Amino acid sequence: MGLFSKRKEKSISIYSIILAALDERGRLPLGFSLPDDTPDNKIRFAPGAMDGIGIFHSAGQDADEQAGNLALLLEKACKRFDNKIREEISEFLHNNHALSLVDPLIDRIREGKTAIAPKSLYNVGYGLMTEAGDAESVKLGIAMTGMLNIQENEACRKAILTLGKCDEFTLYSLVALSGWDDGNYLVWRLAKETAGWGKIHAVERLEPETEEIREWIIRCGCENGVLNSYLGLTCAVKGDLVTYLQREDLPEDLLHGAGVILSSMLDEGPTAGISAYGDAERAITEYLRHADKGGSLELLHVVLALQDWLEDSELDKKEELQDACNAIASKPFWPELVLAAIAPGNPAALWQACFVAEQIGLEIIEPLYQLIESAPLEYASYARNICRSPEYAEKLFRLYEISLPLDKIATGMGDLMGLGPEFKAHGCLDSVLQEMKDYPGQGVELIKAGLGAPVTRCRNMALNVLEAWTAQGKALDDFDPGLRPLLGRVRTEEVNDGTRDKLTELLS
Repeated sequence: MGLFSKRKEKSISIYSIILAALDERGRLPLGFSLPDDTPDNKIRFAPGAMDGIGIFHSAGQDADEQAGNLALLLEKACKRFDNKIREEISEFLHNNHALSLVDPLIDRIREGKTAIAPKSLYNVGYGLMTEAGDAESVKLGIAMTGMLNIQENEACRKAILTLGKCDEFTLYSLVALSGWDDGNYLVWRLAKETAGWGKIHAVERLEPETEEIREWIIRCGCENGVLNSYLGLTCAVKGDLVTYLQREDLPEDLLHGAGVILSSMLDEGPTAGISAYGDAERAITEYLRHADKGGSLELLHVVLALQDWLEDSELDKKEELQDACNAIASKPFWPELVLAAIAPGNPAALWQACFVAEQIGLEIIEPLYQLIESAPLEYASYARNICRSPEYAEKLFRLYEISLPLDKIATGMGDLMGLGPEFKAHGCLDSVLQEMKDYPGQGVELIKAGLGAPVTRCRNMALNVLEAWTAQGKALDDFDPGLRPLLGRVRTEEVNDGTRDKLTELLS
């Protein structure tokens, strides 16, 4: 979650870290995250992810009680705001996250149930916001100052807006500035300056009060670094998607944005989507009208996704829309575009090319294999596409046995998650191991490397392959006489209980 632990460099405030990271445009660099002391064997949350996920769940049953305990700490801070009380607040919030406590705490303060005066509230809130070295204290500070009318206070205003540029704090900044005279404009500004959970929160709160804002929502409001479907329906409604699609001609950037919105609404897993969109039929009709005049894989990708969704839809014009999709998908120039996209330099186009090829039945294994062969560590995620062919699967396993630094992967026991650029080779091995279950005896050196890796998932993936192989009636020794003794050594050193159980079962 980007928690900057007070146990590390307590003198460095998060606010100063963010200020120092801003570029010449006043924005944080793509991929910015706060220092994180999460152990390597624990999941690291992206900035804002823990709160973003928590938004969809109610606070814990003891939230009101804990808010009362936090209020007592803040009353102490109002009398003497020093390092000791800051550490007490930080320690408390380390175990009781701000998200669940802010609302009941604010209710207590507003109802006069605490001995916290407005001036003291500001001093403590601003101090936490700008001086704290842990994320939860900063969030609390933003929430406290946000209770007050501080929009004319330049220092506080700057701090709230600056912290809001980091996805970890955007939600809290948005709430704080919601009552300002220029609040909606600032929400829009933060929506443009964030890319992950912060953007999701900002777009949800953005009022489409001008044509400029609505056009921005259509053009680029939906795409985010988390999951586009979180914003699909929101952008379709707020941006008035149908009105834009009904234009005779639509600029490429607006058509791209419309396609993102439509396709994201088809994924209704995390939130409501196209089934809750009253203008779905008109929007699809108009989008297909534009797509029929276009010739990009991006357009075809959206059309094919719509075609698949229409199969189970109950739209009045279902058959007409299906015919329109079929007419677009059957145009003769798509194969040439697909093959041209199987090249380095454009990951989005490559992914779209593979999706389209599968949907229209175009064989691309040879050019895709050539691309993987040119840079095995860059394109391992496409192993699934290659391994549909036994001939190419065998070639692929040999390629990775030669290309992967197996000795650097198999460095010994550990219980690591394997996240980060230093584990790129482990991730490649993981992708290839997933495709080996149907090819007994092939790629044994890859399995050995996986068994010797400190990343727990690599060991489990290797064991899954061996389980699949032995389930077909053969013994471990039939594949390689070194496998059984290797498994025995790994079992004696194994640190993960579930993995050890797998090892025991295989060796029994």
